[in-house]
Formats: sequence, structure tokens, C-alpha cells
Amino acid sequence: MSIALQIESVLLTRPNFDDTNLGNEGLWTLDNAAALARYWQQLGRALGIDDHEGEEDLKLWLSEQHRQQMREHVGFMYELLPHGGSL
Repeated sequence: MSIALQIESVLLTRPNFDDTNLGNEGLWTLDNAAALARYWQQLGRALGIDDHEGEEDLKLWLSEQHRQQMREHVGFMYELLPHGGSL
């Protein structure tokens, strides 16, 4: 008798974030702490990483999530550029 393992696939998508404080990374992270924590855990589980593994990468990952969100708001990025600056 063979044992078949059922492989379950789940589509992971970035959460919808609260961008009220998008101009301040620290406040933005606090505003979105619950969604970011769920997303971090989902990604770790999808990669087979235990919850305690990779914690040293959390700060970099949080910063990257903020940068990605800012890139999605191109108009916001132009407001942050100095006069004559470019993307």
C-alpha cells in the first residue's frame, strides 16, 4: 500500500496595507504590524521555515515591504524627490 502525500498549494498575495503614514517607515510598520506579521508567517511556512528561523532578516524584510509599497505609489515618490531628482 503506497502512501500518497497531498500537496496543497496556496496563492500568497501581499496584503492591502494602510498607507496613511507611508512617508514614515516606522509609523507605517506600526500601522500595518498585524498584516505584516501574518504575511511574514505565511511566507515562512510556504518556504518551510519555522517561525523562529530567519528573525534576523525581519528588519530588512520590513524595510523592503515599505519600499515596495512606496514604489506602488509613484505619485508619492515624486513628492519625496528633491527638485531636479529622478527615479
